[in-house]
Amino acid sequence: MSSDFEDLGTEYCLYRWHIADPVRFRKSLRFEMEHTGWITGDVAIHYESPRPDRLTKLTFIAGRNYRYPSFNDLYWQPGGNPNLKSETSNSIAAKSTWQLSRLIVADVKVTHTDFNELIRWVPGSGGQYQAVNIDRSVRTSWMAGLSGSLLKERVIYVGGLNYVDSRSRERGSNDGNALRYKPQLKANLTAELL
Repeated sequence: MSSDFEDLGTEYCLYRWHIADPVRFRKSLRFEMEHTGWITGDVAIHYESPRPDRLTKLTFIAGRNYRYPSFNDLYWQPGGNPNLKSETSNSIAAKSTWQLSRLIVADVKVTHTDFNELIRWVPGSGGQYQAVNIDRSVRTSWMAGLSGSLLKERVIYVGGLNYVDSRSRERGSNDGNALRYKPQLKANLTAELL
């Protein structure tokens, strides 16, 4: 889902259950209406260390996602495709978070997603982009982040590095090829002065 848009039509349902401290279970369902038409469900198991000087949190998440083609995917002129199929995916993720000090938190996350009928905009004839389905594809991402505060907690910073490997799993000559038009490496750094 794009982080470029506000969640104008989002509904979210979350259920949490403490199995036995420090282990927690979470099940959620999210529905987004406005831009992407996602229905997302996930199940997560969290482990929080009772010792703050060690691994603070370890999380495992498994989810199933369903995405309707958006209005633009179907009807944008030129390039919309009224024959698009809905996109589905299964994902698994593991995340570790460490409290390095009172002012610094580090985290690492690995995610693997297997898509069926991935909806993508790719260059078509005449240089115009068009919406297409990619039969099968996989995406694996590795993320490392660091956040904290400086100058007596007057500056808050968040930084991250994300590597994404997206590959086609279509039968035929494209099997295993990297998906184009998807950045492989992204970095970000933000700071806020309080």
